[in-house]
This record gives sequence, structure tokens and C-alpha cells, in this order.
Amino acid sequence: MVNLILVVVAFHAWALPESGRLGIRRWWWATLFMTFTVGIGTAIPFFLAARARALRLAT
Repeated sequence: MVNLILVVVAFHAWALPESGRLGIRRWWWATLFMTFTVGIGTAIPFFLAARARALRLAT
């Protein structure tokens, strides 16, 4: 359980500033919600897909 909590905290500590930098803060809120309803195994790939899309659109 401690490992899972550390993964959740570390991911969101990284994802929050990253989402602000890319202008996708609303997707960070979605992943926060998904973490506690569906699970972190769904939230991380969802955020990474939103991040990749934002990076692709920025270039």
C-alpha cells in the first residue's frame, strides 16, 4: 500500500507542474479524479496521452 501511495504522490507532484507548463491543467484534474475512481494504472497513461497530444500540437 505504501508503494502505491508513493507512486500516486510522485506522479501528481510531477504532473501538476508539467500540466501547467503545457497548458493542460484541466487534464491534470481529470487524472486526479481518475486516480481515486478508476485507478492510477489508467490515470497515468491518460495523462501521458494528453501530454503527447499537447506537445504534438505545440510543434
